[in-house]
Formats: sequence, C-alpha cells, structure tokens
Amino acid sequence: MKTNKSHKYLVLLALIVMMPLFMWMAWLLTPVKPLNIAIIDKTVLTRQVREHASFNWILKNLRITKKDRSFYRPASDYFGLFPEREDQFDKNKNTYQKKGLELFSHAQIDSIAGTLDMAYYTDTYGLYYNEWKDIDILEHSPLIYGGMSAADIYLLAALKQKKKLIITEFNDVATPTNKEVRQLFATLFGVNWSGWAGRYFDILDTSRNAELPVWLKKGYVAQHGFKWPFKKAGIALVNEDGRVEILEKDTHLSHEYPVIVSSDTTANRFGVTDRMDYAYWFDINRSSFPNNIISRYILDTNAEGDAILKKNGIPKSFPAVIERKEDCNFYYFCGDFAENKVSDWLANLKYINRVKYTITISREGTDPAPFFWKYYVPLISTIMKENFK
Repeated sequence: MKTNKSHKYLVLLALIVMMPLFMWMAWLLTPVKPLNIAIIDKTVLTRQVREHASFNWILKNLRITKKDRSFYRPASDYFGLFPEREDQFDKNKNTYQKKGLELFSHAQIDSIAGTLDMAYYTDTYGLYYNEWKDIDILEHSPLIYGGMSAADIYLLAALKQKKKLIITEFNDVATPTNKEVRQLFATLFGVNWSGWAGRYFDILDTSRNAELPVWLKKGYVAQHGFKWPFKKAGIALVNEDGRVEILEKDTHLSHEYPVIVSSDTTANRFGVTDRMDYAYWFDINRSSFPNNIISRYILDTNAEGDAILKKNGIPKSFPAVIERKEDCNFYYFCGDFAENKVSDWLANLKYINRVKYTITISREGTDPAPFFWKYYVPLISTIMKENFK
C-alpha cells in the first residue's frame, strides 16, 4: 500500500515538474505573428517601464513580434519618454529623452499610420519635476513632459479612418491634456471625461499610509472644515477643478472597493470574470452612441455615500471598458489597466493564462494578481485574437 502511494506521489511530482517544460515547448512551437504596433507611453520614470510592460508580456506570450520577427522590447519599442536611469534612485543617470510623435510632421505620421496594425496609448499623464528629482513625490509639481498632443490626435484620426485597432486608457485625455485636444478625442470616439478621477486606498489614515498623496489630504481638509477624520479603507475622488471627496468603508461604502462588473455576454466573449475588485486609478467618463459599454464600475455606496455622489454629480455606475466598432476599431479602458507587476519568464509558457486564471485567488482587494490574470490578460488576449487571427 505504501509503495502504491509513493508511486502516485512520484507520478504527481513528475507531472508538476514536466508541466512547465511542456508549456514552454508548446510556446516555442506556436508560430509567431508579426505585427507593427505603436505603443505610446509618456509616463516612464525608469527603464523598468512598468506603465506598459504587462502589454509587452501578453504580446510575447501570444508570440506576437515585430515585422523582423523579434519580440517587442518594453524599454525601447515605444513612443514617449525615455529615461536613462535603471530605477528611481539611480542619480548617476538622471537624464531622459523625448521621442514622442511630436517629433514627426503630418506627412510622416500619415506614413506611420499606413504601416501600423494597431496602436496602444498606455499612458500620457507625463513626467513631473518632483517625481523626476525624487523629492516630495506626493505633492503636485510642474509638468516636464506629458499630455496627449495634437500629433497624438492626428495619428488616432488617421488610424480611425483606416479602421486600424486602437486601444487607449485611463488619463489619456485627462489632466494635463489641454481641452482642445480632449474635445477632438471626444468628437472622434464619443468618450467625454467628466473631470473626475478616483482611486482606492487600503488605509486612509495618513499616519499609517505613506503612499497617500499629500495634495489629496490638503485639498480635502481645505474644503471640508480643516478635518480629516478617515482611518479605514476607502475611495478618493478628485476633480480637475480641485474638488476632493472621500468615500470611507462603512461610513459611506457598503463594499469598500470599486467593482468592475461584466455581463454574461462580456464574460463569455472575453473570458473575464464577471465581478472584479479594482484597487487603482480610474476615471469617470461619459460614452455616447454608437459606443458599447463592455464592463462597468459600480460604487457600492450607502445613503451617506449616495448623498456625496449626488451633491457632486458623480454616478454610482459608469463605464470601465468602452468599445466602438461601427465606424472604427476602438477601445477605451477607464482605468490604469496596463500598469501591472509581471514575471517575464512566465510569458514563455503557453496556457499559463488558463492555469493562473484557475489558481489565482484574491486574498485582498489590493492584490494586483487577480485583476491581471482574471481581467486584463483575457481582455487583451481576446482583442488581439479577434483582430489578428
């Protein structure tokens, strides 16, 4: 009996050991798919490029390559800001280069659009002085480079006309993008920013949470009787006009996290989970016909929270992912979806997305793994597969 049990354990152990090898071999045997993709990211502080590395991870996992059949390199294959330093503490290489679309003429951008298969605007928020100098990074400071530009809009318009795949996301047309460019974006794609953005914080007690922005507390205190009574988790809501509102767990929220909710149709089409706590930055947008709302955010407020939302004209439910297919091939992600911590070596394993989807369990809303494996990976993978079979 003991011998049989030992044999079963050895077989199981062998399968576990062999599985990654099988997945790697399956990945190697999958044909590559060469595509010409423009990634635009103006918020790269270090060469770790966290702001778009997770998209590159998916490209590699799907074996999508550049036209020369080499894989896209996160640190070099994009338009935007290129820092020299490896991390934010590398003061020996505290320089950067701007290599955005602003360097090109309209004729050159037309030529670029003609060669592209798709574009993904992952982040246009930009670089600010305090972040770059690593001083008072939780305070507001002057903009060095950022915001969606007229050149960015020109490329988007050209791609729309050609019905090329376009993916954009959180903050692409919010601050610091100027209102003229923002209006052009709204005219092209029917997405209008309300002026509000928000983020979940697991601790609102400023003495315990070093990541809570100083400007956030200053703004709220100045507008609400010079008091900051919050100790629990909650959601901060910020308007471009300076207004700050806080929704605290229990005090204003029945469920402390913003929740991304997807219909059965969306879940079946994209393979995403139907409910997902979302614990990072999001923006509140209005979407017009003929756009399709793929997923929605829900703020589960109680009566006190409802009153705050109503007073400020903030909806309890608003778009999380917007799709437009009638006159273009367009998506807008209303959250900072592309910024995820990823293990690059896992990209070399085929079917790893299915394995991780199955075994990943959220232990807390701030855990980024469930969102990456159960929402972002299947969403992007499905979009790529639908467009590039």
